Amino acid sequence: MAKKTLTPMMQQYLGIRDNLPPNTLLLFRLGDFYEMFDEDAKKGAEILGITLTARHKQPMAGIPYHAADNYISKILSAGIKVAICDQMESSHPGKIVKRALTRILTPGTIIEDHQIDACKNHYILSFYLFNDSIHAAWLDLTTGDFQITTDQNPDNLLPLFTSIEPREIIIPESCRELFSKQNRLLSCIQPLINFCEINPLNEIPDYHFEQSTGVKNSH
Repeated sequence: MAKKTLTPMMQQYLGIRDNLPPNTLLLFRLGDFYEMFDEDAKKGAEILGITLTARHKQPMAGIPYHAADNYISKILSAGIKVAICDQMESSHPGKIVKRALTRILTPGTIIEDHQIDACKNHYILSFYLFNDSIHAAWLDLTTGDFQITTDQNPDNLLPLFTSIEPREIIIPESCRELFSKQNRLLSCIQPLINFCEINPLNEIPDYHFEQSTGVKNSH
């Protein structure tokens, strides 16, 4: 369906949905519910075990606003990011409600006490490739343990990465391109690529990994 034929509310929805990162479900506030539409609805219904409905042949699935935390935890546990779009004003007849994207939650960055199992570590792992070496850092949200390392041999790092069972892996966007290029390091890091593919992966802009940014943030 062409965007111009959609209702103002659905145009509002798509304006937000189309700008989200991959592997993200959008929870769109409609009154007392967060609604999901189209492919998000199908995926969300499957993960959450809720009913998939349809309106005018458009798939829909909703969760109660006041019980959203439990549902969000299930989505994050499945390795999926969650974007939350909230109503910014009360509804008025004949007027489209102002809405805005308020949060994007990722599997490794849940911070509510009830979302973290105190009996388990909750590691976020990050790494990037530079000068034929792998530079890595990992943080445990439950204890505050923070470690960094550099190694030219991925075989030395992979057992360590596996042992911490990261809830999320963060890499620079350029890493995805590097993984697909032929270079002398590529064959060595194939097991590392495979490890990334079976864990929740989040790609962020490269400037976060610049040395100058790291020095600035360490002070």
